[in-house]
Amino acid sequence: MKTYFALVVLAFGSLSCKEKIDPDGIVGDWGFAYEIRTKDANGNYGEWTQINTLVAVPPISFTADGQLLYDYKTPSECCTFRKYEVKGTQLLLSDPIICVNASCSDCSTWEIVKLSDDFLEIEYCNETQNRYYRLLE
Repeated sequence: MKTYFALVVLAFGSLSCKEKIDPDGIVGDWGFAYEIRTKDANGNYGEWTQINTLVAVPPISFTADGQLLYDYKTPSECCTFRKYEVKGTQLLLSDPIICVNASCSDCSTWEIVKLSDDFLEIEYCNETQNRYYRLLE
């Protein structure tokens, strides 16, 4: 009985722990999977939804030296971040492109929801999650 109780406690304890993210695991090129999920009125995420659009979303790249690239290039658009750092399960973004007449949102922290060898799920601004797949070299 004690063994059974210990296994139950261990199982529930492991469910409550946050996934440890390997900062090096995010390095590479990631293609947008055209899957998104948003929060409902109660603040809970629903099911993943396939986006059907004719607009091509460029890949994002995380380099080993902390650069954040869009479409394999350093970004030049207003309000776009150029650097990142992994802290726990968070991507801390920095070095935004400031433009005189642009009003940029302060969404400089992205949450890594899931990271595997093949897939990356990121939560933006505590309201939307996007799924990416690793691009092969």
